[in-house]
Amino acid sequence: RVLLPPVTRLIGADEANLIAFNVHRKTSLSHAFPWSFFPPEVVAAWQRHMHEHPFFAYFRRTRDGGTTSIANLASRRRWHRFALYNEFFRPVGLEDGMGFTVEADWPEFVGLGVCRGNWGFSSLERTLLELLRPHVTQAWRSMRRVSELNEELHALKSALETAPLAVATVDRACKVRFISAPARALLAEYFPDASPRADVLPLELRRWIRRLQARDAA
Repeated sequence: RVLLPPVTRLIGADEANLIAFNVHRKTSLSHAFPWSFFPPEVVAAWQRHMHEHPFFAYFRRTRDGGTTSIANLASRRRWHRFALYNEFFRPVGLEDGMGFTVEADWPEFVGLGVCRGNWGFSSLERTLLELLRPHVTQAWRSMRRVSELNEELHALKSALETAPLAVATVDRACKVRFISAPARALLAEYFPDASPRADVLPLELRRWIRRLQARDAA
């Protein structure tokens, strides 16, 4: 989302989108700038006809995920015969689109695209968007990996929470990041006068951890 406003300004587009598609299932999830509310019938038209988008036929034929535009793939007269144009693009005031593939495993795609209400993008605009492609792709992969790590961490926490183990993790400031139920029970039993805050260890344990940190740093 942070990327889309500067991309819109750089290309001089009316809007920019980061979209995940499944062409066979005719489903998509997008982040757009600027955000627009589309009437239900227009959204339904997109879902119904998205498979007609020239990008998909081009990628399926060439496996080329580089930057291209609708105007590069179809004549304006031919594009105007598409149901996708007449039931989605034209009603929302868009004429042409340009974009690249971030990730693809047919029939699933993730792509970044820009659209505008007039026909055609210049070669300079295409070059500028293509220069962004490796950076956007790397950012997407990093974001996906962070999401995967968060899911794995959540699964690990859930497993530890239900396991009969007393486990706690703390950061360098001795602030509790995770603590299992058995560990909470032990702290309540052996340190009944400790702080009631769940993220604060008893003073004795904090001093012990800091001694370990100092020893390791020596």
